[in-house]
Amino acid sequence: MKRKRKEEEEEEEEEEEEEEEEKEEEEEEAEKRKKINQHVTHLSQHDRGMSRLYHSLFLTPLS
Repeated sequence: MKRKRKEEEEEEEEEEEEEEEEKEEEEEEAEKRKKINQHVTHLSQHDRGMSRLYHSLFLTPLS
């Protein structure tokens, strides 16, 4: 009886640890995606700025 209880408690602890690890991994992945999205946003803004600069320098008629 005591053995069964110990085994059940150990199994519950293991399951809880696994769930915590999964949550941590999910949080890490979410943080990575967030950083990637920030970089992509920054690069797209930079690209738009460079495009405007190019158009203003080379595609506007000289008067």
